[in-house]
Amino acid sequence: MTESREYRNLIGGELGPAESGSLLDSINPTTGEVWARVPASSRADANFAAN
Repeated sequence: MTESREYRNLIGGELGPAESGSLLDSINPTTGEVWARVPASSRADANFAAN
């Protein structure tokens, strides 16, 4: 098993989690393994970034 990375949102020059704090697995389609965890961003996160 490979080590997966955890990513955060970049909004206004600052890194942070999704408002919900939830993460989604990003799966490598070749191996079926999780290679990263990414923020489960919502409309609220997009609205925050737009302002």
